[in-house]
Amino acid sequence: MTYNFLTLHELQPHQIASAIAAFLKVPSDSVDVADADGDQDDRNWDTAALCDYSRVQGDISLSLDVDVQEWVPDQPNEADAALAFAVNSRTAVLYPAEENLPSAYWLVTPDPIVTRARLNASDDDPPTYTVEAVEEPVRALPAAQVMQLPEILQAQKIPTPTADQFTAAIQKLRESQDNATDPLLKDEPGTLLYEARVGLFLWERMVRRMESGWEPSGRYPLDMYRKDLQLRDELAQYTLTAPPSVRELLSDSVQQLDDVVAQHTVQDEHGVLIGRPSGESSQHSKLGWWWHRTPEPAPWTT
Repeated sequence: MTYNFLTLHELQPHQIASAIAAFLKVPSDSVDVADADGDQDDRNWDTAALCDYSRVQGDISLSLDVDVQEWVPDQPNEADAALAFAVNSRTAVLYPAEENLPSAYWLVTPDPIVTRARLNASDDDPPTYTVEAVEEPVRALPAAQVMQLPEILQAQKIPTPTADQFTAAIQKLRESQDNATDPLLKDEPGTLLYEARVGLFLWERMVRRMESGWEPSGRYPLDMYRKDLQLRDELAQYTLTAPPSVRELLSDSVQQLDDVVAQHTVQDEHGVLIGRPSGESSQHSKLGWWWHRTPEPAPWTT
């Protein structure tokens, strides 16, 4: 098992060894800690764990690479190990998130607080590391903006069974002999079918989040929700202009998702989504019903 940690505060080698030993449940002298740029001749390569540390600049003080021998019996996952390390070393720890984003990290503090963080590195040599934003306030990072990180939400993998079924049905329709050369069934960037399929996929991502109670955090930004409603506007237009062979499939798919939205929303009496109380403007009354219903409870207020 390999662990990659970043610490906010400077630690001495014996403190690093002690914190690693605690989550591995081994003696401290079973953990070999050394400067990655230092002399490696005196390393104990047969010890339970080897840790190379490097000093870095900015909000981060140390970068740790921990390699644990296969024979060590208690090897927690990275999340549990980072939390235990933070508690035992009394410093906040960052470790890479599962999303394929270089700036996406988890951050844990000794308190403990577990939150998401955006970490960026400058183009300098060596780089300076800055924790630009966190989703929960962290006392050790007073300059970090507290906000929900949209890039994390956008990168999360969410099942989209309705959009997948629509795509499969369209593919089957396209492969039939009668439709093999139908230009209206082209599915490539710029075509109506492509835009409708992508729009359905994106709309369903939000709907499935709503259905799950806005996992994993229970929160969702209001501005992102309004953009999702604009996607639903576009789907309404696609449904009107789609060729007959596609219209029924698209309408059925959208209706399945609309049923979920209706179940998890209430009338937006205060007009939060459109910016004014319901019914005050004839212009706003022309908006789709989805603009007049709001999630309950609203995920942007939790």
